[in-house]
Formats: sequence, C-alpha cells, structure tokens
Amino acid sequence: MERDDKQKSILIVDDEPSNIQLLGKILQKLKHSVSYVLNGESTLEIVRKKKFDLILLDIMLPDIDGFEICRILMEDEETNEIPVIFITARSEIENVIRGFRVGGVDYVTKPFNELELTARINNQLELKARKDQLKEYVKVLNTDNENGLRFISESLGKISEVLKLLDILDEKSAKRFNNDISGIKKVLSAWSDAIREGENGKNLQRLDDDYWKKLYHLYPGLTPNEKKLCGYLRAGMTTKEISRLSSQSLRAVEAARSRLRKKFKLGKDENLVHFLTQL
Repeated sequence: MERDDKQKSILIVDDEPSNIQLLGKILQKLKHSVSYVLNGESTLEIVRKKKFDLILLDIMLPDIDGFEICRILMEDEETNEIPVIFITARSEIENVIRGFRVGGVDYVTKPFNELELTARINNQLELKARKDQLKEYVKVLNTDNENGLRFISESLGKISEVLKLLDILDEKSAKRFNNDISGIKKVLSAWSDAIREGENGKNLQRLDDDYWKKLYHLYPGLTPNEKKLCGYLRAGMTTKEISRLSSQSLRAVEAARSRLRKKFKLGKDENLVHFLTQL
C-alpha cells in the first residue's frame, strides 16, 4: 500500500509560546495542519470537537499535567486511538515509563532536535494511517452478510496486500491493535490457501459458495453471527483470537460455541472445528 500523503492534523499542547512557535515551524515544513492550546482543559475541549491524527503533549502544564490528560484521552473511545507523543524537559526514566503506562506512544525532550522530532512524528503518523486502513478491512470482515467474503475474495493480491500491512504493524508494535493481528492473519492466510488450492485458481467466493450453501441448507436456523463464527472456527482461530477480533468476551464466544454444538447435535466427544472443516 502506498503511504498516505494527505495533510495530517496535529495538536500541540504547551504553555510556552516559544515551544509552540518552534514546533509549529517544524510541522509546517512537513505541510501538516497545526492547532495549539496552552493548558489541559483546552486540550480536552478541542479534541471533542475536532479529529486529530497526533498530539504533541507537554508534561508540565499549569492546570492538569500531561500524564492525566493522556490517561483521560485513552479512556475515551472517541479519542483513545490518537497517538500521543510526550514533550518534556526532563528525561528521567520514571517519567518515560509513566508516560508509556498512561498510553503515550513516544516522547521527545527539550531542546528539540528537528531531525529526531520529524522522524518520530512521521513514524507515528504512518503507523496510525496503516492502523486506520486495517480497521477498514476489519470492519468489512465483521459485517453480518457475505460482503466480507466477497471483498476479500476479489483477488489473491488483495489478501497479500493486507498481510503485508499486518507485517508492517507487527514490526512497529502497534499499540491497542496488535492483539488482533495474529487472528486476522490466520483468517486471511486460510482464505489465501483456499484460493491457491482451488482448481485452475478458482477464487475463494466460488470455493466457499459450495460450503456455505451446504451449511445453510443443512442448518437454516443459524443466525448471521453464528455463520460468522463458523467461518472463524473453520479458519482455525482460537476462542481468544475470535474474542479479540469480534470484540466479544471469552465467555460470550464460548457460549456461542456451545450453542453451535447443540444446533449441530454434536456428541460430547465430537470436535466442533473438525465437524466444520469436514462438512
């Protein structure tokens, strides 16, 4: 995938005008849109009104310190995916560790080194752009109809493209999203194998059509979510991976598996995954 070169929106939070001016000049060279606030309260207000791709957050502020602001942002579903780079005049290890613990992704120290700061900003912006792309794929995969399968099965190249993106995120240790990566990879790899094994390179949709038609014919009472669970299990995903990918609790996934066993009338010693793969 090509890098997203569109202008990004960056928020500077610092109570020193000289720092804001210096950071603003650096960011303008990168052709990004820059906003700034001088305190914590203003930060919380502006992020609820405008979407930002990155926040440069000073630790020492006149009202609320940067750690507390970051913690509040990370606990809010509307703002918890905005990467936060801490700005500090102090580089003591305890501050660095505390910054990461409350959800920060990186830190820079004053006085700024322009090359270092630019590299750290570009790294986080690229990572966020790729995470946003991956979220769109996940959104399609999690639809309650067959659009997800059709989307992925359009070409083997599309699957390879997504797998490449996942590898990039793995290497960069993407926070708050990397737990889903192994499960998504397993699904896509299974579908990719199905394509390669198909007679004369038949696409996945054609291969899966026969399977799903048979499943729907034999068990017409399956709900959309149960059909989706069948697909996850057939792809070899574990309960934990399904839980992460579908945003359900482990208990909810286990309960859903139990309901499937009852609908399929499986005996105590019969394996659900084996049943689905051999259907």
